[in-house]
Amino acid sequence: MLRTAAVHVPSHAPVDVGAAFLPTLLAASVATGQSVRLDGFRAEAARPGLLRPDLAVVRAAAAVCGAEVEGDTVGSTALTFRPGAVRSGEIRVAVGAGGSAVRVIEAVLPALLVADGPSRLVVDGATFSVASLGAEALRQSVAPVLCRMGADVRVTVERVGFAPVGGGRVVVEIRPGALSAIGLETRGPEVGRRVRAVVSGLPVRVARRTLAAAADALAGSSFVVALDAVEASGPGIALVAEVVTTDGVAVQSAIGAPGVASTEVAARLARRVRAVLASDAPVVPEAVPALVVPLALAGGGALRTCGLGTRARLAVEAVRQAGIAVRVLDEPGGAVRVLVG
Repeated sequence: MLRTAAVHVPSHAPVDVGAAFLPTLLAASVATGQSVRLDGFRAEAARPGLLRPDLAVVRAAAAVCGAEVEGDTVGSTALTFRPGAVRSGEIRVAVGAGGSAVRVIEAVLPALLVADGPSRLVVDGATFSVASLGAEALRQSVAPVLCRMGADVRVTVERVGFAPVGGGRVVVEIRPGALSAIGLETRGPEVGRRVRAVVSGLPVRVARRTLAAAADALAGSSFVVALDAVEASGPGIALVAEVVTTDGVAVQSAIGAPGVASTEVAARLARRVRAVLASDAPVVPEAVPALVVPLALAGGGALRTCGLGTRARLAVEAVRQAGIAVRVLDEPGGAVRVLVG
């Protein structure tokens, strides 16, 4: 049996450390069989320790592998996770409290890629959340890469849900396969650019104003714009930009919130999109946490991204502390290479 790895949250980590560090750490643990003990989780936060959405992630990961868990209570700053054998099949998780559905998926999907049979993962929660990768990026930016590696992964967003209400549903169907190492180094030729305002429960004028702000912020970038009205459990709006190439889709998003001007939401999206367009790197930064563990299971690989934010760096640090060899190389001009294995 592997000894338990002692994992410490980096002292510089922000209070939303659970967004990337926890799901990626558990993904590494479940997929590799490495037991981990996490100390100091949100120790300095106003609400220290595990929150209810964090517990949904922990318990989903435990259910997939029959893990022995200690410290899985609200407010706990320490967690011990001893994984067992991975179980394929149908798994249903309700995150609750507006927590991100994608965080749960990130924690359990890598292990299901190499399980002993097909699985169907149904997760109810927010599909748009500032705390994680969005469901559209999971569907369009991550799943196709996993298919190229050798698994069959299909993501369906059955219902849209905005934090903090949640109410969305994401279904992931996984047929395992022999994973092959892959290098994601350069983005293919572009075939289209589009930006959508996904909106529910808000006046039409708000949606149109936000979409117009996005068009202005991205002026000169040849984006086709569209309004996508949906029915969700609560009100919300998100801007979703898609840069479509011959080998994938780079998805970036920005989420509106009460008191935040539409111009600020549009400016946030534009900053992220311009970073993608200024680089030939094929992986958006938000997708890095979802790809590092699958690359390790494939025996290694490399990916390039146009930048690596705090959450992605925390995810890399989490898998490193769980025993996976990973290096980060900053390139001139801002691009970053992540080498696994």
